[in-house]
Amino acid sequence: MRKYTLAACAVGMAALSYGQVLFDSTAGSYSPGDLSGQNNWTALQQFDENSLPQLGTNAFTVDNSDWLINDAASDAAFLVTTNGSYVYLNEASAGNELYSEWTGEMDFSFSIPQGTYAGNGTMPNANFFTIGLTSSTTNGLSEFDQNDVVLFLRYRANNRLDMQLCSEQDADLRIFQTPSDGDTWVEPAGQEVLGMNPQTGDCQSDELHLSWTIRKTTDGNYLAWGSVSNKNTGAWVDDVRTNGLGGRVVSTAGKNKASGVYAATDPVLAMGRHTDAYSAQYAVFGNGMIDMDIESLSVEKSIVSPDLVAPTNVVALPYDSQVTLSWDGTLEASSYDVFRSTVSGSYGVAFTNLTGTNLVDTGLVNNTEYFYTVQAVYDGFANSTNSIEVSVTPTAIFTGTIIDTSFTAAEGYSNGDLAGQQGWKASADSDPNAFNIVNASSSGEASTVGNGFVDTNYLGNAVYLDKLMDNNPDDTLEGTIQFKLQGYTADGQSVATLLNSDILSFGPTAAEDSPHIAWDADKALMLVRLAADGNVAVLFTTENADNTTKLAELQREDLSWDPENEEGDGVSADDLVTETITLDWSIRKTREPGIYQAKATLSSSTATNTSLDYVVSPEKTGMYDSSASKFTMSHYRNAWKSNSTYTNKTDVVLESLRVTHTNYPPVPTPPSGVLAVGGDRSVTVSWDAALEANSYDLLMAETEGGPQIVVTNVTDTVVLDTPRFNGVTNWYTVRGYFDTGIADSDEIPGAPFASVTVLEFDGVNEDMGSANVNFGLTDGLTTNGSLVYIDNTVTPLISSSEYNGPTFYAYTLLDALAADITDGRGDIGYRFNNANTGNGVTTDNFEYRQNGGAPRADLLWYVESTDWAEPTASVDAIANAVDVRIANKLLSSGTFQIAVRNGNTWYVSEDSAGNGTGGAWNTTGTLHIPNIAEANFGELPVTIGSEMGQPSSFDTGANLGFTDINAVGWYSDEQLRFKPVQLIVNVSGSVPSLDYWAANNSISNLYEDTDGDRVSNLKEYAFLGDPNDPENPGMLPELSVAEYMGTNGFIFVNVELRDPEPGIEYSLETTENLVAAGFAPDAEVVKIGEANIDYYLKAVTNFIPATAATKFIDLKVNEL
Repeated sequence: MRKYTLAACAVGMAALSYGQVLFDSTAGSYSPGDLSGQNNWTALQQFDENSLPQLGTNAFTVDNSDWLINDAASDAAFLVTTNGSYVYLNEASAGNELYSEWTGEMDFSFSIPQGTYAGNGTMPNANFFTIGLTSSTTNGLSEFDQNDVVLFLRYRANNRLDMQLCSEQDADLRIFQTPSDGDTWVEPAGQEVLGMNPQTGDCQSDELHLSWTIRKTTDGNYLAWGSVSNKNTGAWVDDVRTNGLGGRVVSTAGKNKASGVYAATDPVLAMGRHTDAYSAQYAVFGNGMIDMDIESLSVEKSIVSPDLVAPTNVVALPYDSQVTLSWDGTLEASSYDVFRSTVSGSYGVAFTNLTGTNLVDTGLVNNTEYFYTVQAVYDGFANSTNSIEVSVTPTAIFTGTIIDTSFTAAEGYSNGDLAGQQGWKASADSDPNAFNIVNASSSGEASTVGNGFVDTNYLGNAVYLDKLMDNNPDDTLEGTIQFKLQGYTADGQSVATLLNSDILSFGPTAAEDSPHIAWDADKALMLVRLAADGNVAVLFTTENADNTTKLAELQREDLSWDPENEEGDGVSADDLVTETITLDWSIRKTREPGIYQAKATLSSSTATNTSLDYVVSPEKTGMYDSSASKFTMSHYRNAWKSNSTYTNKTDVVLESLRVTHTNYPPVPTPPSGVLAVGGDRSVTVSWDAALEANSYDLLMAETEGGPQIVVTNVTDTVVLDTPRFNGVTNWYTVRGYFDTGIADSDEIPGAPFASVTVLEFDGVNEDMGSANVNFGLTDGLTTNGSLVYIDNTVTPLISSSEYNGPTFYAYTLLDALAADITDGRGDIGYRFNNANTGNGVTTDNFEYRQNGGAPRADLLWYVESTDWAEPTASVDAIANAVDVRIANKLLSSGTFQIAVRNGNTWYVSEDSAGNGTGGAWNTTGTLHIPNIAEANFGELPVTIGSEMGQPSSFDTGANLGFTDINAVGWYSDEQLRFKPVQLIVNVSGSVPSLDYWAANNSISNLYEDTDGDRVSNLKEYAFLGDPNDPENPGMLPELSVAEYMGTNGFIFVNVELRDPEPGIEYSLETTENLVAAGFAPDAEVVKIGEANIDYYLKAVTNFIPATAATKFIDLKVNEL
């Protein structure tokens, strides 16, 4: 059967051992009606806390003409649920052994509601059928459920069909996809698999045949492959957008899928209609459902022993007396046999067996060529065939001066190709004849002039110096290149036409024969760049010149050339050649994985420009992981560059070259980008990571340049410093710790400011509810011409009594006619979603879901200021800083903007958040405006029954007069699906310090002694004690007998809070008679000094003269 040919072609499966037939629709008899309850098919059911079904009771209906159909009954059962309709085969499991393969054959057709999607009409992407294995029969089939290993059939926009393993839309798990034209939706000739085109009104597929296989491998994963064919035309596809090119096998490896079913011993067959089988777009022309007719289905389970394929991508890297060998792992291999020989193709027994995919072969003889091949092994079965053979020659390691040459005959050079002379070799994966030696007997140069340049393959011309160098952290290549650039007049012109192009590249490489491209991971290249204005710059690991990649630059005027006649005196031959340019450079391997850093200086006879800082590469994994490197250089691939009119070629002439291999430890560099952002009683300090720093101290001083304390030591790059006094400026320094020393950033100020959280919808902590809240949105559904909308501006969308969150009002509309704004699905379209998990992130959040590509919605959801935690009629956002943060964890389209109502007028922010999917809700999915008066907003026309769109212009909130803010929320324009997760509003102002302390310590009565230590809660606050710890009453006053200024008396020392607004006052009082008189301030008490103890406390010292026989003393603490 062809399905096994496919498998053998793709993953090398061995001969089959047929097992049992799990199901065959031609066996047994069926009666018209619900499939569930017939021949052991049983509905998968799941119930929520209110005992309401979450899965449809009728997935398929038995029909007389086809075996199964979707009819009105199954559609109706589907539409009252939220998660699809599924059935399972309620029979004893056939087992789940290693090497098990479940193979299915299905004849079917499908249709969407009749309608013509003409012109620029759009189509949704919709999963409509799911089949596979499950180890849980109390829930539906899902890509996120570890108990399921299932295949999804997905009808895609532009009339395509695909099948995916354990995923609704992960391209890595896509097995096949039928092709079609993106504009006309017509299937290519000879590949008319579906036989339909909804754009012309043909919404019914031909009869199709689906073949699929799911295989349980030995490595904890599942493989799957399959194909679909047209039973009428024979057209078929088994790969992504191809027609029969050998099959595509996908694996759950690395995808965190199906672990539960893999571990189970008794999975059963299950299938059903995915929740996306309904689409609102389809509802325009019918009931909104993708319907299937299944003519036949059979599934059998077999045990198929592994037939291992040879390892691929075998790489051998030389080193001093050793070779590092690596390869890509083979599916289902448990280990690998490695063979070595000094004769190509002649191998004996394996010299080692290992479970990994790399090894270091030591004890080899330098300058001897060795050959290697690798076989995949699984004990008890035949090894794979040999991998491709690789050869490698260990060589000695060079250090110090690698080359220092002027390319002269005295140094052994002769005129002709540089490759083949003095250790230079041509890079195999580039064009030949990179540099020619000219004038060897005199000045000596390595020149590209006249060499030709094959620009069609865009490889450039490269050579490398065949000297192996260590590539350890801190290893550095440095040197000097002296060169000239040679330009040419453009075709038919008297002047040159310069284009931004890179002319010369050089640096270390771990793969001397791979393409010579700046961003390749196996090289760390510098590029000499010629700009369109005649300037010359040096870049590192990129062809894009900007301030972050540019190491140095010289202006055209300092290079003694004028190729484009900027000076207006004509272009002579001398104007087309620069003077000698000297480039001093350094490329260092850092201690940060994957990272190299570089510096450079460019000099001419009249100017010098140098790097002020190192430029850091992106990750160069292949280069970094290599134990050794070689020096390479090229006439770079875009030295010959064309635009629509002219071709620009620039040559380079090397006059001298010096390269040295050395080693430099990290240079401590001060952390940069330090920011201090004030919050309520806090300052958040952040900074950019300093390259090779091990950790950081955050230092704080109370005055600029004053004594510093260490707030904390961290390895992260952000610290929340709290508590600090509102309105008091502190000074912060970030100290980086390196292996070779320390470096301090500049000192910056940071001041907390008083701020109160007046509104907090924050689903990140998952504490906003215990169940979903389904919105009753059929009430108030209104049609106005082409618009459908729901007005929740009077009756709330959701009330605070329905969940642990604020009351939201809303205006929601579709910008094109649709059958129902709720998607005809009820709850799923519009709800508060408790503990929603998506892309591995669980939150409480709202969810709006509009299946398909159109119509899209405009959504204005907000909270009135009278419903805030601190209710108010409105806030003056100019007199008070209003800080607003919104976040989403899914934004499939459109905008996500902050919305505020000032008086009766709505405004939305010019800025919009991006898509917060995949855990990026707190980065790209967040929009934070610290002060709305300082940000740009535009007026949003909000008239119930009309579209909102976008503002025509924007200005600052201050200029717009934001003095009457009475509602805040979010606005999403042209939205398909989104999940807002945060709306947080802070307003300047502060909870008093005493109240803040009491709340944090759960104190309701300041005059009680909560912990029984005989110190009241109020005095615990005053003395910095812990009111919940009897062992910590704080720093209590101390009294001692003393003489001061010749007078006998007492020294009384107490602590006081340094908070500028502590909410209390301290009063030292005395009395001579506890019975006849109360305590009162004593005019004879002398304050003799005070001193700060730390940031929070100061010590106060008083002298109390003994002017009476008896004197009683008390330090009163009074609440203000």
